[in-house]
Amino acid sequence: MSPMDSLRFYVILSIVAGVMAMVVAVNGYQEDADVDRTDRAIVGMALLLVSVLGISMALRPNWRRLLTEPERAGDEEGDGAGNGLPGPRRRGHHPECEPFSGHTLSWGGRVRCAGCTGLTLGALVTIAMTIGYVLLPTPDPALLGPGLVLCGLALVAGDLYAAAMGASDPMANMALNGLMVMGFGFVSIGMLEATGDWSWGLVGVVFSVLWMDTRIQLSRWNHVATCMVCPEACTAYHL
Repeated sequence: MSPMDSLRFYVILSIVAGVMAMVVAVNGYQEDADVDRTDRAIVGMALLLVSVLGISMALRPNWRRLLTEPERAGDEEGDGAGNGLPGPRRRGHHPECEPFSGHTLSWGGRVRCAGCTGLTLGALVTIAMTIGYVLLPTPDPALLGPGLVLCGLALVAGDLYAAAMGASDPMANMALNGLMVMGFGFVSIGMLEATGDWSWGLVGVVFSVLWMDTRIQLSRWNHVATCMVCPEACTAYHL
């Protein structure tokens, strides 16, 4: 399967997952759904696990390579030119060049990846939201369920669309990524509240992992596309 075919597969699968989430939330909606604290805890633990994993990958995108391919672990993480990698100096996981200026921002005296910063902030908010959802009383489920799923899907779709169009403003990139992660929580909690079945809440978490992977694939493709039209010969990203 070519890289473009793989990307199309991810996008189509993500659209199918979004439609399925909305159908389940609407058709499976139960006004008197009995969602107890155990159900919330099961879905909440899954959301917390995915959020923590997301933070680790945002801070160290290729940490898995440290275990399997340590010689390539710095491929997208290098923070200086002394990492022995070809191409331009890297800052905030991206080449330090004009075409990628929309992917990074300066924060706390350091250059950081705008997308990863947004993912981290969004995951932290989602963790707090999930803990509150599990421990605190919630409103009438009629106010949750389908409405939460629809809101979450809108946030996810907005970020995936922006990723497909390419990063241009780092602050917008950061905000959209953060909202997307919050959308993951809305979809998962909404599917649980709508159906009263914790297994559907877990399906929402699985969908969230798929959407996050699709976001990564779109970013990688845009990185390659940016390098393909760049007149320089460094080719930081390639197929």
